[in-house]
Amino acid sequence: MIDDKAIDAVLAIFVPQILEHRKKSAKPFILGLSGLQGSGKSTWATALAKTLKSRHVIKARIVSLDDLYHDHPNLVAIHRQNPKNKLLQTRGQPGTHDEVLAQGFFRSILQAQYKPGDTFIEWPAFDKSLYSGQGGRVPREQWEKVPLSEDFDVLIFEGWCLGFRPLTDIEVKQRWENDRLAVKGSEKVPEEQHKERTLADHDFNHLQLVNNNLKNYYDSFMGPRHFDGFLHLSTDNLLYVYEWRLDQERALRKSGAGMMDKQVMQFVRGYMPAYELYLDRLQQTNFFDGEGQGKQHVQVILNRARNVMEQLSSTLNFIRDKQGTIMGFETKNNIEQKPEENRVEMQSESLEKGVGIMGEAADYSGAVKKTSAEEIRLVRKLDFRIMPTLWAMYFLNYLDRNAIAQARLNDLEDHLGLVGTQYNTCISILFVGYLLMQIPSNMIISSGRVRPSIYMAVCMMAWAVVSACTALAQNYTGLVLLRFFLGLTEAPFYPGALYLLSIFYTRKEIATRLSILYSGNIFATSFSGLIAAATFGTIDGHHGLHGWQWLFIIEGVLTFCVGIIGMFTLADSPLTTRWLTEDERQLAHDRMIRDTVGLQESKGARAGFAQAVRDPRLWLLCFIQNMHLSACSFNNFFPTVVGSLGFNSTITLVLTCPPYLVSGFFGYCAGLSSGKHNERTYHITVCMGIALVGYVISCVTLNTPARYIACFLFASGAYAVNSMILGWVSATLGSTPEKKSVSLSIVNVVANASYIYTAYLYPESDGPRYLIGMSSNAGFAVMCIAGTWVMRTWLVRTNKRLDRDGNTDAVRYAY
Repeated sequence: MIDDKAIDAVLAIFVPQILEHRKKSAKPFILGLSGLQGSGKSTWATALAKTLKSRHVIKARIVSLDDLYHDHPNLVAIHRQNPKNKLLQTRGQPGTHDEVLAQGFFRSILQAQYKPGDTFIEWPAFDKSLYSGQGGRVPREQWEKVPLSEDFDVLIFEGWCLGFRPLTDIEVKQRWENDRLAVKGSEKVPEEQHKERTLADHDFNHLQLVNNNLKNYYDSFMGPRHFDGFLHLSTDNLLYVYEWRLDQERALRKSGAGMMDKQVMQFVRGYMPAYELYLDRLQQTNFFDGEGQGKQHVQVILNRARNVMEQLSSTLNFIRDKQGTIMGFETKNNIEQKPEENRVEMQSESLEKGVGIMGEAADYSGAVKKTSAEEIRLVRKLDFRIMPTLWAMYFLNYLDRNAIAQARLNDLEDHLGLVGTQYNTCISILFVGYLLMQIPSNMIISSGRVRPSIYMAVCMMAWAVVSACTALAQNYTGLVLLRFFLGLTEAPFYPGALYLLSIFYTRKEIATRLSILYSGNIFATSFSGLIAAATFGTIDGHHGLHGWQWLFIIEGVLTFCVGIIGMFTLADSPLTTRWLTEDERQLAHDRMIRDTVGLQESKGARAGFAQAVRDPRLWLLCFIQNMHLSACSFNNFFPTVVGSLGFNSTITLVLTCPPYLVSGFFGYCAGLSSGKHNERTYHITVCMGIALVGYVISCVTLNTPARYIACFLFASGAYAVNSMILGWVSATLGSTPEKKSVSLSIVNVVANASYIYTAYLYPESDGPRYLIGMSSNAGFAVMCIAGTWVMRTWLVRTNKRLDRDGNTDAVRYAY
């Protein structure tokens, strides 16, 4: 316990001022209490409040600077936005507190600006034991509600950096340069040893940022004008701070909650730059100098044992009085009252314990499940708004693109006079336009200059018009031109959809959403045969138009209508989507920031392009996805492949449906499993292995049931992999939104280039076995698996290197 004489000596100075203040104002007396790490400031605050009440009949309440921290998602966002600023990698420094919350709280205390109907003041609270010791704001509904009828005379505001006066940029730079000169040529201080000079460990810009944040604090809620009295717990030797904190943590370790010694050293070093910059002025001058006539600044000097070693000093001019040393004051065994105050605050321990930044058990990459009800509601809202729209758009995207495969069964080639490989050219030319437009389109969509919702919807209406106009084609030339422009107008959708999902969904969520999106492709291919069969069987020849012409017109009109709807239902970005509330927008942004590996500052679309193309992992992922889509080349020829079973055109179109329905369900389950376990390699290997079996069966037998079963196998296995690979791209190459966007489009371009050459793997002369196409697909599947394992090995080594380098980021690459 603190010696009563120490408390009495301090209150002997402040009580007269408190009583005088009470006569003049109904507002509480604001007593600032600042203390070095481990000095016992929380214990002092509690003791002061109790003594005021018991001996002086003065009611006091306490608020801590710690209770004004940003909530956990915002703290994590600050860490991610300043990845190289070591000062902002843990909470505590100016910039990690919520100024708006602080101003609102003190306004409610001092100005009684309550909302109509309010009967209480909400007392903010921050629990440092949450999120595995990283801390989090207590849910607002759990804050203490202090009745307005409860009058209190004193508000004790305690915090480690209260009283610090911001410096000019010139002063900060001068101290930083002096420190660099002082340590130049000296031996490096090991992490397990005390260190007083730490400014040189940081960049000047990082120190300047914290100093600017302190200026904001000083003006808004921490300057002299905000206090009526000030108490500072100090020391004559700054290195004692290490010892005090070590004492506390060693005591806490006995109950399993304390930091290890090395971690204590790192933790305290995070605060030393502020002490070096600001403490001397607080110790040597009056906090209220020139800004508080009659206000008292009292300083208590502690030694290593936390005994008072000098007189209390007070008075306006900060002249030490001669009352004599106060004896018996000791807090040596005084651990701060809240044990959670001293729990581990470093992300490194979270990694060691397998705990992620959200307080849930983390996997090997630091990814975690959703924990808060707010986040769960947000994701559900995103699912109900984004996913149905994107799914419908992708369904129609593939329906329009692949209508030509159904039209072939309605004598398209005969009506337009196509011969030889002209049909194959009409298939492949679409991907020329498709590839030309994808990368520039995604650079546009991630630039912030257009609203993605409007941009993608307008592109959809454009391809709807081109698709419908295909009914007007009269010859090979007309069809080739229409297919090229269909590729140009369809190109923005898929990479744009991937980008939208990647900026709203985390690594654990995106694989499932991508599998749902990709099922639009699968079901479009599945039902396209049924839609075509119904069209050809009912209106073929009506109004002088062939069935295939009606097919293009009907699907084009339907696509245009969905494009109009998309303008209002698609999202833009986490911070600008109009159908999200302000809190939801902020949460959507923050959760993506904390889930990003190697987060960097955005520098524009061109910089994102440069970052992407210089990353060698991009090109390996391009190879993997290219091999995967090459193995899916049967898509444009699936009716032809099924037709090799020997049935008529109507039955053939109907038989194309079941394999795709099964593959859609299988792909969703595989994506769900991949996302749940945040795993790619084994899932891709198993799925492509299933596809490989299907290809081999198609190559070696003409047995009808066996070949039809093979269709189920290679369709299910090959299609299931798409969401996993693209989710891998998003998670691995997402250090900036622009890099992520460009990477997704480049991968998609390189992968879709496969459709240009694979269109020639299914000549009619090779039927019914189509040995060239199926054996090629088998080879592509093997290469996809091989590339996947190379990527896994690469990322495992990268994660180990990050661990060796002491990277404190809580997230690692998933594989």
